Amino acid sequence: MPAPWLRVKKKAQRRLAFALLFFLSAFFLRHGGSVFEEEHLLERSAKLGQKAKAFFEAEKEKFDFIGDVRMYGLDGGIDIIDPATGQGDTNATVKLMYRIFELGAIIISLRGNILRFQPPLVITEAQLDQAFTMIDQAFSELAAGKLTLPAKAAEMGW
Repeated sequence: MPAPWLRVKKKAQRRLAFALLFFLSAFFLRHGGSVFEEEHLLERSAKLGQKAKAFFEAEKEKFDFIGDVRMYGLDGGIDIIDPATGQGDTNATVKLMYRIFELGAIIISLRGNILRFQPPLVITEAQLDQAFTMIDQAFSELAAGKLTLPAKAAEMGW
């Protein structure tokens, strides 16, 4: 059994993670902002974000379980829905997250049924294409009924 000070509720863990993320973001903006300019990261995000949006829009045409696709640069949300009801499908989202992880990439969910697509701004176009290949494979396997929930599905997500 962990020490009492290590036993933190999930809500507190999320608050701590948010506070740490906020601190790191503020630190980076103050001390590392020039990297954005030197590496042209905002321009890269816009360019590669267009490619990502086109990919997910094409996937939406192929798979009826993809609802809304929202992209802002390389940051995006892809709604996973139950085609019969149009409502969010948390189980399908968890299956996809786990399968994409097995294939070699990490994707998280928000609110249970939204895949959060947010690769690093320094990702190469070849790496982005590899990620798209993995995601397409997972989408195809879900559509074919080949994916099952992992053992600890209730603990996955954000």
